[in-house]
Amino acid sequence: MQLQDLLAIQPQDYLQEGFFTPDGSLREGINGYYSLAMAYRLREEGMGPDEVKALVDEWARVTAVVLPDSDEAAHQPLSPEAMAAFQRLRQRPEVTRSVTLTALLEAAAPWLRNGRDWAALALHLQRIMAQLALLRALSQGVEP
Repeated sequence: MQLQDLLAIQPQDYLQEGFFTPDGSLREGINGYYSLAMAYRLREEGMGPDEVKALVDEWARVTAVVLPDSDEAAHQPLSPEAMAAFQRLRQRPEVTRSVTLTALLEAAAPWLRNGRDWAALALHLQRIMAQLALLRALSQGVEP
């Protein structure tokens, strides 16, 4: 796999059918190959893991406010408050400065229907952040 191939991956392509397969499984590669591709794209944009962490942290804070903490909530439609919070998250500086994060949240928006979808996107963002941190550490040389 060449770097150009990873940089060419677009969120609207791998999320064109959502986060989950018809049988309810998370789509293959979302938190592996595709999160790595998004991390490479963010690195090329000059985005650091701390910037993505700020988004992830705010996502967690918002989640605690707008999503009920129950197993039933995973399958209930997202509230208008949750959708308004998502729109605010899309306006965060980390997102508006990044073509990749903007494209990711835009591609995910139609698939945010319930708490499970919300959690899938949160996990994807966490994995992207972790991959980006790893890329940065490897490029700087890891000390034993």
